[in-house]
Amino acid sequence: MNNYYITYQEDLFEIFFEISPDEYREKELFYNQYRTHLDHLDDEQMLKVRTGFLEALFFLGKHHKLLREIERDLFFVIDKNIIKFEDKDIYQWLLMLKGAAHFNIGQYQKATHVFQQLTQIAPSNLKAKKHLFKSLLQNKHPIFKFVYITALTTLGFSLLLSLSEVAFRGYIPEMLPTLLTIRNIAFVGGISIFLINAGIKYLSNYLIMRKYIKAL
Repeated sequence: MNNYYITYQEDLFEIFFEISPDEYREKELFYNQYRTHLDHLDDEQMLKVRTGFLEALFFLGKHHKLLREIERDLFFVIDKNIIKFEDKDIYQWLLMLKGAAHFNIGQYQKATHVFQQLTQIAPSNLKAKKHLFKSLLQNKHPIFKFVYITALTTLGFSLLLSLSEVAFRGYIPEMLPTLLTIRNIAFVGGISIFLINAGIKYLSNYLIMRKYIKAL
């Protein structure tokens, strides 16, 4: 590798950090344009650029792209046995970023897995525990959604029968008592299903909260 190429890389490194800290779009564009050269910096400089790039992706909301990129950095810090970097535990920082990215795109189960991993590594990391708690609250079983839809459907059926009452009263009045009975059953059933579902969700949240508080 000649001296000119080394100097060129150093210049790119300096230019990257001359970009204003909140100019995330500029950082992403610059890194994408010169990534071949920036990826051949020494380990410390490369990691500094990469963390700046990942942070830019996060604040730009490009979480899918961040998740594709970040695995490389997690492997890198493990392979190089890098623990402290710029006054922070770099592995924990990367995991926090990964978990937050999963959370922000609605992948709550994956976010929960990452934050659980992080709390196991660092039990005293209160920020990780806070994010784990938030992920657990969002990570509901699909049955809750199914029951909620069932309740709405039943209530909708009850409303439809109420609207049909006029027609039944005028054309087939003998069927009206049966209609009203079915309507009332559907209404009470829909409300009951909705309240039971809400109660189970509340209990689930309470148990999660108790577990979270006990872990603090």
